[in-house]
Amino acid sequence: MSGQKEYFGFSKNVNDYYNHYVTVADAKAGVLIAISFVLFDFLKDFKHCTNFENFLFYTSTILLSLTCLFSICTVFPRNPKKKKGLIFWDNVKEFKNSGEYFEKIKELDSEKIEKKYSNQNYNLSKLLSRKYFFIKLSIFVFFPALVSLIILYLLNTNA
Repeated sequence: MSGQKEYFGFSKNVNDYYNHYVTVADAKAGVLIAISFVLFDFLKDFKHCTNFENFLFYTSTILLSLTCLFSICTVFPRNPKKKKGLIFWDNVKEFKNSGEYFEKIKELDSEKIEKKYSNQNYNLSKLLSRKYFFIKLSIFVFFPALVSLIILYLLNTNA
C-alpha cells in the first residue's frame, strides 16, 4: 500500500517502555508476596516464650502482612472509565463490534496517533507512580520483618 500510515512514533516507544515497567512492578510485588508466604510458613514453627520473642514474632507477622497488603495494592488493577478508546483494552471493548473499532482506526493520522498514545502514556505514568509507591512501601516493611525473623530464628536455634 503506497498510502500506508506510519503507526509507530515517539509516544508508542514511550508506551512500550512504560508497559515494561508495569510488568516489572507486578513481578516485584509477586515475588514479595511469595517470599512473605514462605516466611509465614516458617514463622509458625517458632516457639516464642519470652516477651522479646513474642514481640519479634508479632512484629514479623504484622510486617509480613503489610508487605502482602502493599504488594496486592501494587498489582490490583485500576478501574478505568467506561468509554470508547483506541489503545486500552477496556476502552476498546466499549465499541459495538470490531468493524466500528476499525472505522475509528482508519480515521487516524500520525498526529492523532501520537495524541492517543500521549493520553495513554499520561495515564500509565500515573499508574506507574502508584505501583512504585506501593512497591517501595512493601520493600520498606519487608526488610524489618526479615530482620526480626532472623533474630527470632537465632534465638530459637540457640535456646
